[in-house]
Amino acid sequence: MRILNILTPKRLRGHFGERAAAKLLRREGYRILERNFVTDAGEIDIIAKKANTVAIVEVKTRSVPTLRDGERPALAVTREKMQRLLRAGAIYNRLRRVGGRLRFDVIEVYTEGEGRRERVVKTHHIEGAFDGSAMRGTRK
Repeated sequence: MRILNILTPKRLRGHFGERAAAKLLRREGYRILERNFVTDAGEIDIIAKKANTVAIVEVKTRSVPTLRDGERPALAVTREKMQRLLRAGAIYNRLRRVGGRLRFDVIEVYTEGEGRRERVVKTHHIEGAFDGSAMRGTRK
């Protein structure tokens, strides 16, 4: 685990959410291969493997009281973020050669409270949230 440079409330919440997401993945039978894998294309929050599937996981953590009706954390994964994750996933696969098919997932983590009183109230794993076909026809 790397040291966070500035422990802002936003960074703390993100780190907290990533820990909760890793715990969820382990409960679902995944093996965590890496966390916070950094490439020139961007950072991958979690890389996990289950059977013959390598999941590139983006974690989005939000505080329930701050969400507006109908708003979901996964909506914060923009087209640009998807493109960066696709490139980072390809780089990871080329470097590590773990085998299996790559899948791009999003885990939403909903929390309440702040600081030491923050707790996870819900997690939602969206398997195959996006793939390369979602990027066809887009310009860089």
